[in-house]
Amino acid sequence: AQVGGTYPGASYGTNVTLSTPRYINGDFTVSGGKTLTLTGGGVFFVAGKFTMSGGGTVFNSGIIAADGIITISGGGGYNNTGDPTTSGIFGFAANSKAIVLSGGSSAPLHGVAYTPNGGIELSGGSNWTGMLISGGAGTLGKITMSGGSRITYPAGFFGTLKALPALPPLPHTSTTVVTLTGRREL
Repeated sequence: AQVGGTYPGASYGTNVTLSTPRYINGDFTVSGGKTLTLTGGGVFFVAGKFTMSGGGTVFNSGIIAADGIITISGGGGYNNTGDPTTSGIFGFAANSKAIVLSGGSSAPLHGVAYTPNGGIELSGGSNWTGMLISGGAGTLGKITMSGGSRITYPAGFFGTLKALPALPPLPHTSTTVVTLTGRREL
């Protein structure tokens, strides 16, 4: 058995609060501007896709990890605690869009987005505060930004990183390509 328990995949159209650690066996979706609050500061692992859509917001001080693609879209927010050093999104899909942050946001997007096997896409005015790390081989490992998206890297961020006491090494040694289109701000 998994620490914290194993639960089936689910789709929520209501606000939901869940404790961590927690293992979800299947896809997990929160839609329609609703809020997902994860308590306990542990790992919320999804053996499938993790999707927040339609302006949904995640409040989390731990790690969200998924075997499938992680999508936060339609104006959603992640980690509104204001401290990007305390939470993270880990996407393990071997896909050039293992983590997708799209559709702008009135809510902040904060934390560490890490995908050792794939890439990260920011589009449609999404603004990320924290760190983006991709490690997929070849074209899988790109970080792509478009549509006025922006990354803010706080001074001294890596030295104060609480979400990842020890990052696992990336599976290759090639240089990650960052593609900027539209506004080119970093």
